[in-house]
Amino acid sequence: MLNHFNQIVTKVMLWWMLPFSILIVALQILPGSTVVYDPFHQGEYFAAAIAFFESSPQSMTPLMIHGMLDVIPAAIAKATWGEGHYFLPTVMLYKIIDILASILFIMIAYELTRDKRFQGWLLLILGVLAPFLVGYRDVFLLASIYVFTLMYNRNLSFFIGALLQVVFGALVALGLFWSFDR
Repeated sequence: MLNHFNQIVTKVMLWWMLPFSILIVALQILPGSTVVYDPFHQGEYFAAAIAFFESSPQSMTPLMIHGMLDVIPAAIAKATWGEGHYFLPTVMLYKIIDILASILFIMIAYELTRDKRFQGWLLLILGVLAPFLVGYRDVFLLASIYVFTLMYNRNLSFFIGALLQVVFGALVALGLFWSFDR
């Protein structure tokens, strides 16, 4: 009886802490938070994106040292908001990708700690620490690890298992182009 009560309390704590952890992740990217964004790295991907968009030859082309993460968010913002209005939307897209990376990090921890007593507390702690540990460079790596944990930890039908293997392969392949250093 007491064990059943503890399981219910753990599940209630888990479903309360998971959204709370995600909220903490989202709040940490706002101005005044303790997460530091340096202008050098923001300028790094804008220099590559602007050079990528230019149609005329340039005397010097910036080196894309990270991969397509230097260009794709800016290209999406430029296609959505237009030529002269894509700077701030690009910054926001990077922040959204940061949040997505943190959520993926928490979801990986959730999958790896299923049915563990400490799961709720771990998710809460990771919700606070995730913005310091992962970011936009890690999103494809984290997505591929998450899909791998789904394949590994579950008894899946043949179709779902094969589908997850294809998704895993695509994420790993795209991850090579997204960020060279992950």
